[in-house]
Amino acid sequence: MRVAFSEEEMNKVFKLIESNVEELGNAINPEAGTQSEFMFKKLKESISKTQGYLQKGLEKIKR
Repeated sequence: MRVAFSEEEMNKVFKLIESNVEELGNAINPEAGTQSEFMFKKLKESISKTQGYLQKGLEKIKR
């Protein structure tokens, strides 16, 4: 039961983070250059990978 609660809370946190990152992406000035775009994409990938890693860890705990 605690794992299910933790998983639900983790998903809420990641949705909030992803929402904030999307807002940041919309605010990036196209004139800022490709480095800003690269860093933004890298941030999104890191968040996605971290979320997947944590979900796999919770799945292992459930077993």
